[in-house]
Amino acid sequence: MAPQEPMMDQDQARLTARLDAQDRLLRALSVTQSDHTARLVRLEDGQQRLESGQQRLEERTERLEERSRELERVVGHVREGIDTILLLLRDSQ
Repeated sequence: MAPQEPMMDQDQARLTARLDAQDRLLRALSVTQSDHTARLVRLEDGQQRLESGQQRLEERTERLEERSRELERVVGHVREGIDTILLLLRDSQ
């Protein structure tokens, strides 16, 4: 049985080496996965901040558009008033 022992030792050594390599790969995969997860979290946080900022910008744009329409309406009234005053001044001469 002596010739089988070296072969069994070689098989055991190969299995040990293979298990060690797989263990290193699993640890590397874990580190990579943790890194990618952290990056995804940062990206998602950034996306949420961008979406929140975009929403605030849209709300402010709507308010600005409303105020612009109101200003146009007021300016229209002022023009009507100025035209009326000019008409009255011309008629009085």
